[in-house]
Amino acid sequence: MGEKPLELFHLLRLHPPDGNLKTKHPVVSESLDMLVFKDPSESFYNLIKLPDKPPEVLNPSLQIAGDTPMTTAEQMELNKIIDARTKVITDIQKYRDTCKQKETEAISLYQSIQQLDKQKLILQKKLEKYNLLKNNNNNNNNNNNNNNNNNNNNNSKLTTSTPMSIDTPTLSASNTTTTTTTTTTTPVPPS
Repeated sequence: MGEKPLELFHLLRLHPPDGNLKTKHPVVSESLDMLVFKDPSESFYNLIKLPDKPPEVLNPSLQIAGDTPMTTAEQMELNKIIDARTKVITDIQKYRDTCKQKETEAISLYQSIQQLDKQKLILQKKLEKYNLLKNNNNNNNNNNNNNNNNNNNNNSKLTTSTPMSIDTPTLSASNTTTTTTTTTTTPVPPS
C-alpha cells in the first residue's frame, strides 16, 4: 500500500531573551499530545478510529480459542506453559522477598558498623587522654627523682635521714584508680 510520509512538529516556548525569569506569577504547565496525519491511507485511518483494545485482543496468540477444540497434546502443552508461568511468578516473588530481607539486613549491619565506629572513636580519644596523663605522671616522677638526687648530692654532709612513704594515685588500664606506695629517703637537717 502507498504509505505517505509523516511530519511531526512541536512548538517549544523558551525563556524570555533577556534572561530574567519572572517568579511573581505562578508557573503553569499545560501539555497536549496530538498527532496529525495528513491524508492517511484508508486501512490506517480505520485502525486509528478503533477504540483501544486489551493486549489479548491485539495479539491473537495470547487468546485461547474457545470455539476450536484443542487436542490433548495442545492442552498438555498449554498446561505446561501455565505451570511454568506460575512457577516463574512464584520464584520472582520469592526472590523479591529474599532481596528485601537482605536489604533490611544490610541496613541493620551498616547501622551497627556506624555505631561501632563511633564507639571506636570514643575509646581512641579516651586512650589518648590516658596516654597523655601517663606521660605527664612519668615526667613528673622523673623531675621529682632528679630534684631528690640533686638534694641528696647537695646535702651529702648530713648524717641522718629518715625514710618517708608517699601514696600516689595512678590510673590502670580499666580506668580505675589504684594507689602505689613509693619510698623515698629525705635528709634531715642536724639539730
